[in-house]
Amino acid sequence: MLTCLLGEDARTEDMMPSSAFIRSGGLMAVVGGVAWTTGWAAQQYFELDRIKGVSLFVLLLGAMAAVTALHILQRERYGLGSWFALTAFIGLALMLAYELIGAVTERYLPGVAWIFAVGTFAATMGIVFLGAISIATRVLPWWCGAALTVSGPSFTALLGPGVGVAWVVVGYAIFRAGAPVRTPSVGEAGEQAIGAAHEEGLSLIGWCGVAAILAGALFAAWGYVDGGFAPSAYLNVTLAALAIVVPTLFLVGLVGLHTWCADRVNWLGEVGFVLGFIGSAAGSMRGLEDLIGWYGTHVLGYTNLVATGMLLNPWIDWLFLLSAGLLLVGFATTRIKASSALHALPLAMGAFGWAYLLTDSGGVLETRLGHVSFGVLFSLSWGALGVMLWYQWGATNDRTPRSS
Repeated sequence: MLTCLLGEDARTEDMMPSSAFIRSGGLMAVVGGVAWTTGWAAQQYFELDRIKGVSLFVLLLGAMAAVTALHILQRERYGLGSWFALTAFIGLALMLAYELIGAVTERYLPGVAWIFAVGTFAATMGIVFLGAISIATRVLPWWCGAALTVSGPSFTALLGPGVGVAWVVVGYAIFRAGAPVRTPSVGEAGEQAIGAAHEEGLSLIGWCGVAAILAGALFAAWGYVDGGFAPSAYLNVTLAALAIVVPTLFLVGLVGLHTWCADRVNWLGEVGFVLGFIGSAAGSMRGLEDLIGWYGTHVLGYTNLVATGMLLNPWIDWLFLLSAGLLLVGFATTRIKASSALHALPLAMGAFGWAYLLTDSGGVLETRLGHVSFGVLFSLSWGALGVMLWYQWGATNDRTPRSS
């Protein structure tokens, strides 16, 4: 694997590994992700620490195979990406070496703890940058790069089993990309391009627009319900459901925005999209914690159940991350004027989101009227995005050529 990362001659056709090698790397990543998620659950709920140690070992092997496969798939499209892939691989190898030392000696020696620390830092930085480059090169689907950015070892403390899920997503994308592809004829390629434009431009963007409109409406309803009624079991489960659904709809709306303008934003916009994806996903996980807390309290009858922090560190503010991502996307689209109707909207959405947080109770600029006003503006901006995506769906539908 290391030879593939270092060897310049490996770019030649004769030395290119087969698709079976790439698909094997994807499968190993899937196995590693499933093993980590299972081991985390075994330790969390059954206190089986040894299983989690084995699962980390399997995850590291799968991640190393996935990084190698990613490099093979993308090496013709990036320059510095080779160094990031190598950094990630070496970091993972150092972590694996530390785990092997612990397994052989049956204890973790303090004198070699630096190996794990250095490996964790190198692997995380390399994987994060490799994920960003994967989004930029577009050799693999954008969601593969987004999952890769949150799959580094340092994120295990924040996302827990979510890191395993991220590696499953990455492994699936690699496995799918490694499938042998038959070169289509000119006529088939034209028909496939028309079909792809019809499917992505119409179906995806249109439904993402609907999700953005629903997200704006439900965010406003969420704010109205929360604090507007007396606490009860039914109100709590409603709030927990909204806490899951609204960030998920934000994520779907962002997918539509990315599909619309991905070819017209620079690296700053791509970083913003990744931040937005992470923030939306973190919001859904926070909502899942609320739902777990409600279930344990009102269904199982626990009196001291605290679900906050079970899946995500309490200090992570998902709306802050989402708004920061929207601001970066807005800066990118405004700078290059990606679309006359679009370029200022993400910037306004991010500004409204941050203003909503700053004027909240306990915020720097705490004011009830300002908090409500900016919340309404944030909701309306998502509705505006949804309308624009829906309009783009109709425009694409009109322009799409029909085959006879």
